[in-house]
Amino acid sequence: MSDKITEIPIQVEKPFQREAAKEANETIASIPGGSTVLSNPDLGAEILTKYEKAEELQAEAEELKAENVRDPLTGAFNRRFLDQQLEHKLQSGQKISLIMVDVDHFKEFNDTYGHKNGDRLLIELVRTLSARLRLTRLNGEKDFIARYGGEEFAIILSNVNDSDTAKNVAENLRQMVAGLKFSIDEKPTAKKTVSMGVAVSRDNDTPENLVVRADKALYKAKDNGRNCVEAEPA
Repeated sequence: MSDKITEIPIQVEKPFQREAAKEANETIASIPGGSTVLSNPDLGAEILTKYEKAEELQAEAEELKAENVRDPLTGAFNRRFLDQQLEHKLQSGQKISLIMVDVDHFKEFNDTYGHKNGDRLLIELVRTLSARLRLTRLNGEKDFIARYGGEEFAIILSNVNDSDTAKNVAENLRQMVAGLKFSIDEKPTAKKTVSMGVAVSRDNDTPENLVVRADKALYKAKDNGRNCVEAEPA
């Protein structure tokens, strides 16, 4: 019986499949009688199907992982992921800034235009802020936005421990939001504003303390008439 390795006799299109077929050939050929197995189209197809199934399971696992860290409505990261990231970054000594964001008069918007349009506003807001963060922060830092609860969001700025810099980023985002028209019944007609509070991490800081300081700055922005940015006292 020949020991020559015969390719699995079915067509493969994806690089993953070609590599899988090659690995399957090499593995089975090392078994006594392996060449006979490889010359059988049905067995070859069965082997490749198993590899394809493994690829599908891996994709499903990635989707489940995304679901565990993402807010299902807006696509922003969820509160649990935010808490984990704050804990990790602060414990590892990273210097970060936290921006708390609140949609001004969101309840009135919901009451006037309905929850469907309110949901759409939050979705558009997250997409816009996320895109703007990528444009504003071109240094490769992994900043991200998370939904803190309701119409409130949190933005982590990585490796930013300067209040003026963080406040400038927040002000840039605030101005951009103020210039947008959000969709009502799928037509871009509504103006909306946000208030923001900024806090920077300190030595031996905790997630709870950082959030409290950013929240206090946010409340100050609301007290000052909303549609503005306030930072914690230096």
